[in-house]
Amino acid sequence: MNQEHQIKTLKIWNQELIILIQEMYPAALREKGLANSVREYVFEWENQWDIEVTLDINNEARLPLEIEQSLYRIIQESLANIARHSQAQNVDLNMDFKDQFTYILVRDDGIGFDLDAIPSGLGLRSMRERIDLVKGEMQIESSPGNGTLIKIKAPVAIK
Repeated sequence: MNQEHQIKTLKIWNQELIILIQEMYPAALREKGLANSVREYVFEWENQWDIEVTLDINNEARLPLEIEQSLYRIIQESLANIARHSQAQNVDLNMDFKDQFTYILVRDDGIGFDLDAIPSGLGLRSMRERIDLVKGEMQIESSPGNGTLIKIKAPVAIK
């Protein structure tokens, strides 16, 4: 490989790394908060994947950045899984900020899956690790032909 090609390859890798880092720790969270960041992400995601999302946010509030980052990444991974695997046409994403907990529901009308038959992929494992990190809870309900529902309960503060 010649030097010019190596430099070009390094520039591409550098750009991809910058994008990856921005996706992992979006600066928008610090400035705009979870609710507004999710609104923006859902708008872009919906246009990219041509899947309709009904977004409902209640009692909007700011959370500690660590919690917002975990919830944001879980929502991103949930939507990524829907785009990759579900064949869904519609997604309902509900966020409800309460005094002690934030509740998030992500429901799709896709093909669903057998929870016992799928291998624990990196996406689901990552989601579980992120919710454990903030001492929250996550449940996944799905069955073939019936779509998928993800229920998330996260505290509003880490104790």
